[in-house]
Amino acid sequence: MNTRFVVRTLLVLVAITAVVGIFAAFFTVWRLPARQDDNRAVDRFFWHDYSNGVAKQRRDSGWQYQGQINGLGSCVVLHHSQSQHEKYGQNGGYVVAFQLPLDVVEGDQLTLSPVPATRSGELHPHEQRFTLMLPHEFTVTTFGDHFGSITARSDIRESFITVKQMTQKHVILHVQIDVSIPEFYDLKLDRDFTIQRVPPDDA
Repeated sequence: MNTRFVVRTLLVLVAITAVVGIFAAFFTVWRLPARQDDNRAVDRFFWHDYSNGVAKQRRDSGWQYQGQINGLGSCVVLHHSQSQHEKYGQNGGYVVAFQLPLDVVEGDQLTLSPVPATRSGELHPHEQRFTLMLPHEFTVTTFGDHFGSITARSDIRESFITVKQMTQKHVILHVQIDVSIPEFYDLKLDRDFTIQRVPPDDA
């Protein structure tokens, strides 16, 4: 009796172990695609309080967003990319940046204009020029297998935003941008963005 009991107990334990192993393997395999997905979109949407956007221009290219410094306004940056597109050289994403005045409130609808291609800016080495973005100015940069930004030859079909909601932590904007970048891409946005507010840098 003792031998039979021991054998049966071992068989039961082996069966339970096998079942647990099968379920563990199933869930491990089921979760692998999510961990290995190289085509995940990366969105970095930020509203920088008390800031001024800085744009960069190299030679005859369009103005591109470079960063922001402390200032009397709000700089908003919408950065979207997909690693799979960048890896295989397709249209990988865009960066749209616009400078807003400090007194923006809910319900405002603001028309945007690109940083003028004729602006001289401040000349730096390597034929690069930098300028502060003025209120209601914006830049668009696309990247992937080609890299482009708005130029004087670009067609600006739509460029305005509507402030739908403002809290201390987030802003909801409806953005309508429809521009062409000659020989590269068109970029068309017509959607809401929930944007994280970033406090000013006190350093």
